[in-house]
Amino acid sequence: MFAGRASPRTDLGDGALGENAPFIAKYSPSGSLLWKRVFSGAGGAISGVRPQGADRVVFAGNLAGTFTFAGESFSSPPSQPGGFLGALTQTGADLWIGDLGMDVRLRELAVGADGALTVRGLGLEEFDAGGGPLGVGQRVSLLPFVARYSPEGEHRWSRAFDRGLSPHLGLHPEGAVLLGSDFSFWSFLGPLGPLAGRKVASPSPLVL
Repeated sequence: MFAGRASPRTDLGDGALGENAPFIAKYSPSGSLLWKRVFSGAGGAISGVRPQGADRVVFAGNLAGTFTFAGESFSSPPSQPGGFLGALTQTGADLWIGDLGMDVRLRELAVGADGALTVRGLGLEEFDAGGGPLGVGQRVSLLPFVARYSPEGEHRWSRAFDRGLSPHLGLHPEGAVLLGSDFSFWSFLGPLGPLAGRKVASPSPLVL
């Protein structure tokens, strides 16, 4: 499987797509196209796609414009993409989608052994990843954050960082989140502001 944004000349395996649109495509082991899901009418791109068990595919993306998924219609200015999480069957049929709003940009997606979704992204000033406002009182235009959601996309927890860091996301086999970056100075931000802060040797991974 892979995903991204296609141009009108993009050929995913069954001819030129004919439009600019985000997409998800799945291929056989020999490279033949099995199915594709094109988000016609949408701008932006799909930033991550992962299998979820044996019968689902989940994705994260930043989408704008007007499009329909799983029977729901969405519309926003073409220049203002927002964060979305969603799922399809292993044959490419729509299952569900969640809109995180135009203040959220999703960068990475990981899926745990229990099917839970973990994302890394950026929030624009004060934002909400599903569990209440983050970045309250911070004078930073882009705040990195990590959030976890149930297999069906329900918010479980989210944490933001106040130093403009760009961590890379990994999952421990037992479910912990591993962030690899330079954490010389950091603090967690919860709904009411900083939760904790300390100096960590640089570079150093951080486990949540």
